Order: sequence, then C-alpha cells, then structure tokens
Amino acid sequence: MLKINIKYPLTDNNYGHIMFFMKPIIKIIRDEIEKSGKTRYKIAQETGVDNAQLCRILQGKTITLETAEILLRYFGYELTKKRGPKNGS
Repeated sequence: MLKINIKYPLTDNNYGHIMFFMKPIIKIIRDEIEKSGKTRYKIAQETGVDNAQLCRILQGKTITLETAEILLRYFGYELTKKRGPKNGS
C-alpha cells in the first residue's frame, strides 16, 4: 500500500494548508479513476461515494478529506499524518 503523508494537522484552523495538499491528492484520485477503466457509477457503487462527487473530482474541483480517504483506500493508497519533529525530551 502506498502511503501519502500530510505534514500539517488536519483541522479547520488550517483550511488553506489542507487545500494546498488536496490538489495533488485530487490529481492522484482523478488519475486512478481514469486508469481504472471503471465507470463513475461502478466506483460509486463500490465505494459509497456519490457519483456527483466523483464528477467533481474529475473536473478538478475540491472534495472533503473523508471522501479523499475513502477513494485513496479504494485505489490502494493510505493517507497518514506525518509526525512533526520530536521535542527535546
């Protein structure tokens, strides 16, 4: 399973950072959808992600982190939070 590390905490307080990291993630998902040869309808059935959300992804629009995690898992990726530097303890 390929891991994608996010180095910022994923909270509403840093929405800009999340969107910065979501762009390449959306591209990965879009590429995987296109490579899969499956229809949006089939992927929607298998993942529980709404077909309209899949359409938005293919258009390069934003999605929620939850949807990204579902689709990344579906295509064999794992989204993880990268640990920050250790404190001097």
